Amino acid sequence: MRVASITIGVDEVSSWKVEDHVQLPEGKKLAPVFLPEVRPLNEILHRPTLDERLPSLLQPNLSHTDILLPSELSELRKEIQRMFAAAAAREQGEKRRILKDIASLLMGDVILDEDLQSALAMLLQG
Repeated sequence: MRVASITIGVDEVSSWKVEDHVQLPEGKKLAPVFLPEVRPLNEILHRPTLDERLPSLLQPNLSHTDILLPSELSELRKEIQRMFAAAAAREQGEKRRILKDIASLLMGDVILDEDLQSALAMLLQG
Protein backbone atom coordinates (compact mmCIF):
# COMPACT_ATOMS: atom_id res chain seq x y z
CA MET A 1 0.00 0.00 0.00
CA ARG A 2 1.27 3.40 -0.92
CA VAL A 3 0.35 6.61 0.92
CA ALA A 4 0.55 9.78 -1.07
CA SER A 5 2.06 12.87 0.54
CA ILE A 6 -0.38 15.36 1.89
CA THR A 7 -0.08 18.60 -0.05
CA ILE A 8 -3.59 19.88 0.37
CA GLY A 9 -3.95 23.09 2.37
CA VAL A 10 -3.75 26.85 2.21
CA ASP A 11 -0.75 27.78 0.21
CA GLU A 12 -1.28 31.50 -0.18
CA VAL A 13 -3.79 34.17 0.86
CA SER A 14 -4.41 37.04 -1.51
CA SER A 15 -7.09 39.65 -1.69
CA TRP A 16 -8.58 40.94 -4.85
CA LYS A 17 -10.68 43.88 -3.64
CA VAL A 18 -10.19 46.81 -1.26
CA GLU A 19 -13.18 45.58 0.75
CA ASP A 20 -11.26 42.39 1.54
CA HIS A 21 -8.67 44.34 3.55
CA VAL A 22 -9.35 44.85 7.25
CA GLN A 23 -9.49 48.58 7.88
CA LEU A 24 -10.05 50.63 11.03
CA PRO A 25 -12.84 53.19 11.02
CA GLU A 26 -11.57 56.66 10.26
CA GLY A 27 -11.56 59.25 13.00
CA LYS A 28 -11.97 56.82 15.88
CA LYS A 29 -9.25 56.28 18.44
CA LEU A 30 -8.11 52.91 19.62
CA ALA A 31 -8.94 51.77 23.12
CA PRO A 32 -6.23 52.55 25.68
CA VAL A 33 -3.73 49.79 26.16
CA PHE A 34 -3.24 48.44 29.68
CA LEU A 35 0.39 48.63 30.68
CA PRO A 36 1.15 47.37 34.17
CA GLU A 37 3.10 49.66 36.44
CA VAL A 38 6.59 48.41 37.03
CA ARG A 39 7.52 48.54 40.72
CA PRO A 40 10.38 46.93 42.56
CA LEU A 41 9.46 43.72 44.35
CA ASN A 42 10.64 45.12 47.69
CA GLU A 43 8.13 48.00 47.41
CA ILE A 44 5.28 45.56 46.81
CA LEU A 45 6.20 43.06 49.51
CA HIS A 46 7.16 45.53 52.25
CA ARG A 47 4.42 48.13 52.21
CA PRO A 48 4.47 50.74 55.00
CA THR A 49 2.26 50.02 57.98
CA LEU A 50 -0.46 52.34 59.23
CA ASP A 51 1.84 53.54 62.02
CA GLU A 52 4.40 54.55 59.42
CA ARG A 53 1.87 56.21 57.09
CA LEU A 54 -0.30 57.99 59.68
CA PRO A 55 2.06 60.91 60.51
CA SER A 56 2.43 61.80 56.83
CA LEU A 57 -1.34 61.65 56.36
CA LEU A 58 -2.05 63.93 59.33
CA GLN A 59 0.57 66.57 58.61
CA PRO A 60 -0.48 68.84 55.74
CA ASN A 61 1.91 69.20 52.86
CA LEU A 62 1.82 72.95 52.26
CA SER A 63 3.86 74.18 49.36
CA HIS A 64 2.70 77.79 49.82
CA THR A 65 3.26 78.55 53.48
CA ASP A 66 2.82 82.29 52.76
CA ILE A 67 -0.95 81.73 52.95
CA LEU A 68 -0.63 81.09 56.68
CA LEU A 69 0.64 84.61 57.35
CA PRO A 70 -2.16 86.80 58.79
CA SER A 71 -1.72 89.55 56.20
CA GLU A 72 -1.79 87.08 53.30
CA LEU A 73 -4.79 85.27 54.76
CA SER A 74 -6.64 88.57 55.13
CA GLU A 75 -5.93 89.58 51.53
CA LEU A 76 -6.94 86.14 50.29
CA ARG A 77 -10.22 86.37 52.21
CA LYS A 78 -10.97 89.80 50.66
CA GLU A 79 -10.18 88.57 47.16
CA ILE A 80 -12.39 85.50 47.53
CA GLN A 81 -15.24 87.70 48.80
CA ARG A 82 -14.85 89.94 45.72
CA MET A 83 -14.90 86.89 43.43
CA PHE A 84 -18.12 85.56 44.96
CA ALA A 85 -19.75 89.01 44.80
CA ALA A 86 -18.81 89.32 41.11
CA ALA A 87 -20.13 85.81 40.41
CA ALA A 88 -23.40 86.69 42.17
CA ALA A 89 -23.81 89.73 39.91
CA ARG A 90 -23.53 87.53 36.81
CA GLU A 91 -25.97 84.80 37.91
CA GLN A 92 -29.74 84.76 38.29
CA GLY A 93 -32.27 83.03 40.48
CA GLU A 94 -31.27 80.52 43.15
CA LYS A 95 -27.57 80.57 42.21
CA ARG A 96 -27.50 84.34 42.67
CA ARG A 97 -29.02 84.08 46.15
CA ILE A 98 -26.55 81.38 47.20
CA LEU A 99 -23.55 83.31 45.89
CA LYS A 100 -24.78 86.50 47.60
CA ASP A 101 -25.11 84.61 50.89
CA ILE A 102 -21.56 83.30 50.53
CA ALA A 103 -20.27 86.79 49.70
CA SER A 104 -22.06 88.30 52.71
CA LEU A 105 -20.69 85.58 54.99
CA LEU A 106 -17.19 86.28 53.74
CA MET A 107 -17.79 90.02 54.14
CA GLY A 108 -18.57 89.40 57.80
CA ASP A 109 -15.23 87.61 58.14
CA VAL A 110 -13.46 90.48 56.37
CA ILE A 111 -15.07 93.03 58.72
CA LEU A 112 -14.10 90.96 61.78
CA ASP A 113 -10.58 90.66 60.43
CA GLU A 114 -10.31 94.44 59.95
CA ASP A 115 -11.69 95.04 63.46
CA LEU A 116 -9.14 92.62 64.88
CA GLN A 117 -6.30 94.31 63.02
CA SER A 118 -7.34 97.77 64.23
CA ALA A 119 -7.72 96.51 67.83
CA LEU A 120 -4.26 94.95 67.69
CA ALA A 121 -2.82 98.18 66.28
CA MET A 122 -4.37 100.20 69.13
CA LEU A 123 -3.11 97.68 71.67
CA LEU A 124 0.42 97.86 70.31
CA GLN A 125 0.36 101.69 70.32
CA GLY A 126 -0.52 101.68 73.99
